[in-house]
Amino acid sequence: MNVSVIIPLYNKLGTIRRAVGSVRAQTCPPSGLVVVDDGSTDGSAASLTAWLRPGERLVQQPNGGVSLARNRGVAEVRSEWVAFLDADDEWSPDFLAAAARAVAEAPDVGVVFTNLRLSTSTQPWLASAPSGRLPDYFDFFVANRGHGMSSSSVVVRRDLLLRVGGFPAGLHHGEDLDVWTRLAWEASVAYVPEVLATYHVTGSPRAMEAGRAQVAAGLAHGIDLCREQLRVHRVPAPLCRSTRAYAQMLAVMQARELKDDQQPAAALRALRRAFPPPAGLRDWRL
Repeated sequence: MNVSVIIPLYNKLGTIRRAVGSVRAQTCPPSGLVVVDDGSTDGSAASLTAWLRPGERLVQQPNGGVSLARNRGVAEVRSEWVAFLDADDEWSPDFLAAAARAVAEAPDVGVVFTNLRLSTSTQPWLASAPSGRLPDYFDFFVANRGHGMSSSSVVVRRDLLLRVGGFPAGLHHGEDLDVWTRLAWEASVAYVPEVLATYHVTGSPRAMEAGRAQVAAGLAHGIDLCREQLRVHRVPAPLCRSTRAYAQMLAVMQARELKDDQQPAAALRALRRAFPPPAGLRDWRL
C-alpha cells in the first residue's frame, strides 16, 4: 500500500514524538511521513528538526488552522493514499497493515477507517461490525449513535480527497465531519473493527473538549451540508434515505449540546427543524 502519513502539529511538544513513534513502529511502514507545523510557539517544531529520520519531513507554515495544515500535507505528497494522525494520538503497530488488507480485499474502496478507543477507557469507541466494505456509512454512523470516522483512524485515496475539495478552512469544529460526509457520498467505505488507534483525551485542548456552542456550530454546518446537497440532488440516490437519517442524528447531537450549554430554546428549534411534527400536531413541546 503506497501511503503517506500526515500529522498536523500545533503546540503539541509533549505528545508529538509519541505520535511519530507510533508511525515508526508500523509493521507495514508508510512511504513517507510529513509533519505540518501550523505555527507552533512552544518549541514543537524545533524538537523535531534533528530527530526526524530519512523519509520523515517537517513542513512549517503560519498558523491557519488544522484544515489548512492537513491540506498542506496532502499537497506535499504524491502517494496513492494518505493517512491522518493527530499529534496527540497514536496508532497500534498493525494500523496501516490492517488498512492495506482491507484495500486488498475490496480494491474499489476509497476510504478505510478502523475502530479506536479513548485513552480514558478500555472499551472500543465503535460497535463491532463485520470487517470490510460497509453497505452504507451513514447507517453505520446512526447505528453507532453519532460516531464514525475519526481524523486519527482513517486512510483515504489522495485523488478522492482532492476531488471532494479537501478539508474546509474557517471551521473551528466539524471540519473533519464535513470531509467524511463528502467522501462517503463519493466512494465506498471499508471498516476495520479492531481497535488500532488511541484518541488521547487528557492533555492539551482537543476537539472533544471544545466548548458546547462551538461543537453545536460544527454540527449545524454538517446538517446544512446534507440539506443543501439533498436539495440540489447531489447525494447519490441509494444514499438519500440514510443521509436524511444521518442529518437527523446530527440534529439530535446538536440539540444535546445546545441544551447542555443552557440554550433550551435553540435546542428545541434544532429538533423542530429536523423532525417536523406529525399531521394533527401543531408543534413539539418539551
